[in-house]
Amino acid sequence: MKKRQLFIYICIFTIGVCIPIVLHDASTLFGSTTDYVNQHIQIAKAIRQAVYQQGFFPNFMDSLGAGQNIYNFAYYGLFRLDILISLLLPNVDMYTIISTYMICMYAISLCLFYKLLKEHQLTDSIACIMVLLFALSSYSFQIHRQILFVNYLPFLLLSMLVIKKGKSQLWLVLLFACIILHSFFFSLSCAVVLAIYTLYLNHDKPIKQLFILGLHIGFAYLLCSFYLLPTGLAILANSRSDAVVASIAPIDLSFSTILYDKYGMGLTFISLFSLFLALRSKKLRILAVILLLLCCIPICSYILNFALYVRPKAFIPFIPLVLLVTGLVIQQISKHEISWKSYDVLFIVLVIVASKSPTLVAMDALLTISILLCIYYQQQALFANAALLAAIITCQVNNQYETYEKKANYQKLTSLENNSDIHALDLENYRFEDLRFVSTSVNTASPKLKRTSMYTSINNSSYNIFFYDVMMQAIPSKNRVITSYQHNPVFAKLMGIRYLYTTKKYVPIGYEVYAETKDYKILENKEVRPIAYGTSKLLHTDVFEKLSAVEKLQALQSYLITDNTSNQAYENKVQSVAFQPTFTKQSTSLQLEMKNDTLLVQAKKKASVDLTLEQDIKGILVIEFDVEDISNIAKQDMYIDIQGVRNKLSSLHAAYPNHNTHFTYTLSDAKELKKLHLTFSEGNYKLTNIQLHQFEDVSIDQLHLDTFTQIESDAVLEGTITMQEDGMFATSLPMQDGYQLYVDGKKLTIETVNTTFVGTKLSKGSHTIKLIYTPPGKPLGFLISGCMFIILCLKGVWERRPYVQHRQTTH
Repeated sequence: MKKRQLFIYICIFTIGVCIPIVLHDASTLFGSTTDYVNQHIQIAKAIRQAVYQQGFFPNFMDSLGAGQNIYNFAYYGLFRLDILISLLLPNVDMYTIISTYMICMYAISLCLFYKLLKEHQLTDSIACIMVLLFALSSYSFQIHRQILFVNYLPFLLLSMLVIKKGKSQLWLVLLFACIILHSFFFSLSCAVVLAIYTLYLNHDKPIKQLFILGLHIGFAYLLCSFYLLPTGLAILANSRSDAVVASIAPIDLSFSTILYDKYGMGLTFISLFSLFLALRSKKLRILAVILLLLCCIPICSYILNFALYVRPKAFIPFIPLVLLVTGLVIQQISKHEISWKSYDVLFIVLVIVASKSPTLVAMDALLTISILLCIYYQQQALFANAALLAAIITCQVNNQYETYEKKANYQKLTSLENNSDIHALDLENYRFEDLRFVSTSVNTASPKLKRTSMYTSINNSSYNIFFYDVMMQAIPSKNRVITSYQHNPVFAKLMGIRYLYTTKKYVPIGYEVYAETKDYKILENKEVRPIAYGTSKLLHTDVFEKLSAVEKLQALQSYLITDNTSNQAYENKVQSVAFQPTFTKQSTSLQLEMKNDTLLVQAKKKASVDLTLEQDIKGILVIEFDVEDISNIAKQDMYIDIQGVRNKLSSLHAAYPNHNTHFTYTLSDAKELKKLHLTFSEGNYKLTNIQLHQFEDVSIDQLHLDTFTQIESDAVLEGTITMQEDGMFATSLPMQDGYQLYVDGKKLTIETVNTTFVGTKLSKGSHTIKLIYTPPGKPLGFLISGCMFIILCLKGVWERRPYVQHRQTTH
């Protein structure tokens, strides 16, 4: 018997390894382009790099977002097991580590689920079918898309086994802590799953057992305070409110949380119908009622998603529980302990009518009835084939449209790490941006590179406002959470973006070719400000706030904006440019018409045109206009590219709409701008309030910068500066709680400069400066975690006392 079970486990593990591998072809990586490669892989790289630089518990991420609290990236799991493993393998690519880890944990999860099913006395055949349904659920999709949606599942299954076997509750604390550290967002759903499972196992004494469970889950949260407290404070400091929350319906009888959705459970109708049939089982009734209510009442989804939105992803942790009920119901049907009634058809019809895909549900329902008939009449082989057919089709449909990352693209994305030309750059005092992949390379992190772009769910709101609103950056993505750098000459100078990596011929104003091969060019601009500097060229904030948006751009490149100055004199050098366009090289699918200062656009498909300007622009050109009356915005995004810089308005049904109806472009050329190349997305729309402005590119010499000389240390910044006059010490590090600034050994008050960044008043003369960062809540979090760890150790010793005494008496 043991050999048979061992053989089954080996087969399950082998299947678990093979399924992810066969989902993609040899030319692609195992992972989606945007979420898997650009977020999970790249941010994990950045975290590993931060640990190497700062120690096991880093505070600061200097490689992304111009310098951020590292807990702004905590959503991705700072202390995930795969990241901890990667610390031991510094020369192994993070993609290899995470992909291997996810596939192995996927296979292990299948084995653990089989073990759980066998603990409930399911037959081998039924248990194996349930394991395959588990393998083909949305789990198989999310391991190569949003790994945080599923990477906690092995620990959830182990927790369920601990509860089932009645093992020491300390194991439950440790396992739930692993769930939190891997994906704290799903920990609430996991806690609910464990509570429901405990209620099912202990229906005679539910209150006591639920209290014990809640107590130990609470212990796990306290044990993770070192992680959760600074993360929670980071979330509160950067509250995000751009998600669309429509009016929440009282009930959803389509059960979309269960059926087919790759962002939900991704199960088939047999699981839903089994929950319905479980209402006839005395043992399963309470469990079935709770699961059905949770899945059909949208407010439950809203709560499980931490009141952010109504999304089915919060129900992914419920997959094992739903399939456990499915297996138990099927086994009871095979023993004729549960039968169906003629009025069960009403439930099926109700779900079909409520579904957005009634034909699909109807076909699946017919297949489900066939499956149950096979079970009832002991036709196990037919049951297995029919049950797997629907699951395989669902899995195939969910996975076939995945945008797997091409191996060639990934090699280009990671080519910066071993580029000898880049290693020779001054990367301590200046920043570097990669212009090749605007939306998919925002999190690309390489040793020593400092970037202004980033994409993380916990977004630095003040930096985001500065990035897009103050700097008039174009928004190329569906949401504003992604800070994607497209070249903006004013922003580049202000943020110290001295180096650009590109494959295009275009060279922006101020930049020269530093290094060039057939594959890439590195551009350098020696006229940008360093990351930290001193200056006495100041302008008062009150004056700045009264300027127009374009005048603010011109002021930011000419002055340092601060409250600590009496200077009220601003010289306006912004000039308006007449918009009298001449169009050439116009696509045949594009119609353009100027009517009362409004440009009417009719594009049957993606189309382009060249626009000749009324006058040549030798400095910086700012273009802005509103987009209105978009014919197809309900169905798809709308965008306009000018000189390769994209502005996008997300569709009405986008998860996080960017509300970008006012398009802005800040353009330049190393020579001069004579023509603009425009690309329009498909659709009919109007461009209104079209305005063009220009102003000259200011030399850095006019700012009278005082050089800050850095020394190597574990601080964010440390070094010396000699101020020629009284003025300000300024940085381009975004302001956030947790900074401490020491000048000549004395702690000074940090002030906001240039609307968003860290600075302080500094007197004439030489000074030593040290800027350190401690995430808010981290010291207290470590104190709570330390105390909880000691308590749990004492509890463990106390629990083992009878065992030790027993061994002593037996000897």
